[in-house]
Amino acid sequence: MPTPISFLNFLVLFPALLSFIISSANALPDIKSAPTEFANPPEVRSIHGVLRTTFVLQPTEITLNGRKIKTNTYNGLYAPPTLRVHPGDTVELDFDNRCPQPSNIHFHGLTVSPLKNGDNIFVRVDPGHTFQYKFQIPKDHNPGLYYYHAHAHGMAERQITFGFTGAFIVEGQIETYPALAKIKQQVMVLKDMQVSPLGNVAQDIVTSRTNIRTVNGLVNPTLHIQPGETQQWRIANTSADLYYRLTLEGQTFWVMAEDGNTTTRMIPVKEYLLGPSARVEVFVQLPQPGAFAFKTAKVRTGPAGDGYPEAPLVNVVCAGSPQKSLVLPFKKANCCATSIPDLSKLVIDQKRLIVFNETNNDFRVNNQIFDENRIDTRVPLGHVEEWTIRNATDELHQFHIHQVDFQVVEINGKPVEFTGHRDNYVIPIRGEIKIIIPFTNPIIVGTFVYHCHIIGHEDGGMMASVQVYDPRKSATAPPPKHLTTPPENPLAKGGPIKLINEKGTPWYGHDSTADLLLVTFGYTRCQGACPRTLVLLDETLRLLKNNPGRVQPLLITVDPERDTPKTLRASENPFPLHLVKLTGTTQDIARVAQSFGVAVKKQPNPEDGSYTVKHSTDLFLTTRDGQILCRFALTSSAEEIAAATNAALEKLATPSPITTATR
Repeated sequence: MPTPISFLNFLVLFPALLSFIISSANALPDIKSAPTEFANPPEVRSIHGVLRTTFVLQPTEITLNGRKIKTNTYNGLYAPPTLRVHPGDTVELDFDNRCPQPSNIHFHGLTVSPLKNGDNIFVRVDPGHTFQYKFQIPKDHNPGLYYYHAHAHGMAERQITFGFTGAFIVEGQIETYPALAKIKQQVMVLKDMQVSPLGNVAQDIVTSRTNIRTVNGLVNPTLHIQPGETQQWRIANTSADLYYRLTLEGQTFWVMAEDGNTTTRMIPVKEYLLGPSARVEVFVQLPQPGAFAFKTAKVRTGPAGDGYPEAPLVNVVCAGSPQKSLVLPFKKANCCATSIPDLSKLVIDQKRLIVFNETNNDFRVNNQIFDENRIDTRVPLGHVEEWTIRNATDELHQFHIHQVDFQVVEINGKPVEFTGHRDNYVIPIRGEIKIIIPFTNPIIVGTFVYHCHIIGHEDGGMMASVQVYDPRKSATAPPPKHLTTPPENPLAKGGPIKLINEKGTPWYGHDSTADLLLVTFGYTRCQGACPRTLVLLDETLRLLKNNPGRVQPLLITVDPERDTPKTLRASENPFPLHLVKLTGTTQDIARVAQSFGVAVKKQPNPEDGSYTVKHSTDLFLTTRDGQILCRFALTSSAEEIAAATNAALEKLATPSPITTATR
C-alpha cells in the first residue's frame, strides 16, 4: 500500500512538483495538424479617404497547431486585420475594451499627431470603456509597412503576447516601384506565444523559454511560389521581445524598405536580423523548384540576455510553370523614384547622450526608470539633433522613438553607409549608435516616448518621454529648464578644489592621479545646457584615448542643497573614465565657483514643482591645483578641446596663459 504523504511533506514537495509540471508542459511537442496553407491577414481598407473600423478587445479561445489556448484578441482574431490607408486619409478606430485590464493602441512608425485622440500612448482605456482614435495620415507620409500594438506601460509585454498586434500599410509604393503592380504581395506578421500548463498565455514571460512561433497566426504554413516568380514579402516582427535572424536556405533577399522607409538602393542579403518592432520589405525569387525553409536561426542577445533556438516560420514550396524573372536589382527607372534626404548633411542644433542601463531590479534610461509624469527631454520644433544612444549593459537593446524617423550615421564610432531612415535600431552590447533626428514636422508637436523595444525592458522602466514644443507659441512652450548667463569673471585664474564626492568623502584636486582636470559646473536635474556639456566632455575624452588616465573630468554642482552625495550617486554616469561628481556646503561651492569666475543664481520655482539654476557654462582645463590653463565656451568643439589638452600635457612644466576658445 502506498505510503500517505503528510500535509507538511506536500508543502515541501509542491514547489518542485509545480516546476516539473511547468517544464514538462513547455517541453511537450505540439499536437500536429494537417499542413496549413499560407494566407495574408484579413484587411480593412479606407473608403473615400476614411478608414473606419472597430476593435473589440475580448477574451477568446484560439487554436494554434491543434492546441486550444485561452487568450484575449481584437475582434476574436489572433491575426487581426491589416489596416490599409493612403496618404491624406483619416483613421477613425473605435476601441472597445471588454477585458479585465486597461489597454491602448500605438500606431508604430507613423508620423502622426501624439495629441488627444491621435497616436497618444498616455491614453488608457479602462475595462468596460471605449475610446475613439482619430487622426490624419499626412499627405506626404512615407508609403510602407507599419503596425499597431498595445502600449499600456507595465502590461504591454503580456498584452502583445496575447496577440494585440497587426499590420498597418500606407499605400503608395507602386509610385516608387512601378514593377510592384505586377508582383504578388505577401504580408507576414511574426508573433510568438508562451502557454501555461492550463492552456492560458503564460503569466510570467521568460524570453528564452519554449514558445510557439506564428506567421499571420499560422504555425509553419506552406507558401507557394513558381520558379522565376518575383514576390514581395512584407515582414513585421511584432513579437514582444524576440529577435529573428531570417534566412531562406542561402537564397537572396533583396531589401527594398526598412521600417516603412524605402531604401536608397536595393540591398542583397542572405540573412537579416529583424529586431523587435522592426519591419523589412524584400523581393524574393527562387530560380529552381524545391522546398525551402524560411526560418529564424538561433539567437543569443548577450551574456546577460536571452537565447532561443532556430525555428521554422514558413515552408516555401517552389513549383509549377517557370515564370520570366524580373531582373534584380531593378534599374533606377523602376525604383527609388523618391528622393531620400541624407540627414547627415543638415546643420545640427543639439547633441544628446542617451544611455540604456539596468540594475538587478529594473531597466533604465539615463539611470532613471520611466515616470509618465516627468518630461525627460524637451525639443523645440524645427531642431535637428544628433543623439548618441549608448548600451551600458551586457545584452542587446532595441532603440525606438515614436512619431519620427532617424538616420544612423555611426556604429561604435565607425561611419555607416546611408541607405535610408529607420524608426528603431539594435544597439550593440557595450556599444553605441549615433543617429540624426529631424524634429521638423509640425504634426509631431506634443509629448511622446523613446524606449527599448524589447517590451520586457520597456515595461521594466527603460523608457523616457520627449516633448516637442513650438517656440513661437507660448501656450506649447515649456518653462525654461536651464538658463545660461555669461561668466561672472572671464579672467578668473581658478583655485584649489576641496569638496565632497558622491561617496560622501573629501575629494581634493591635488590628490588626483591624473595630470590635468577638465572641470564643468552644473546640476543633476538640468535639462538644457548641462547635457550638451556632458556630451562635449564625453567626445573630448574619446579623442584623448591615447592618453588614458591623464585627464580627469569633474562635474561640480551649483545646487548643493539638492545635489547631495546620494543624489549624485543616483545620477547618470556615462563616462568610461569615471566622471567625478562633487558637492559640498553652500559656502564651499560658492568659494570654488568664485575662483573660477562662474556666475550662479537660483530662479523662482515654477508651479509644476521643477526648479532652475541660472549659471555660466564654460568648461575649464586645469592643473590638479585648479589653476586654469584654458577656458572653453560651450560652442567649442571636442577636437579643439582635445588639441589644447594634448598640447598642455606636452608642456606640463611650462605655465600656459589663460585663453578663451570659441568657435
